[in-house]
Amino acid sequence: MSKAITAKIDVTKIPKERIFEGKSGKYIDILIFENDEPDQYGNTHNIQLSRSKEERATNAKKIYLGNGKWLDFGQRGTQQRKEPPRRDYRSKQQETFAPDDGDEEIPW
Repeated sequence: MSKAITAKIDVTKIPKERIFEGKSGKYIDILIFENDEPDQYGNTHNIQLSRSKEERATNAKKIYLGNGKWLDFGQRGTQQRKEPPRRDYRSKQQETFAPDDGDEEIPW
């Protein structure tokens, strides 16, 4: 079963020089981190602009773009299906019928 995250990012925080041209559009490299615990709004992930090797080496400031959370499919992205209640036929007493001995008169 697929898992999905819904997210929001602030596009005004993306430096234009970090946007690059690809085969079918313009892109940015991002990192998505899963938080240890959800925040006060239920966000379980944070999104940052990826840093280059040089930026990591010089400990350049991280650019935080936004956050996200698991879509509400149930527990952690897995869809919970509501199945009809199952009947336990073994626990019910089976109805027993007396054999028809022909003594009873049919009412019509």
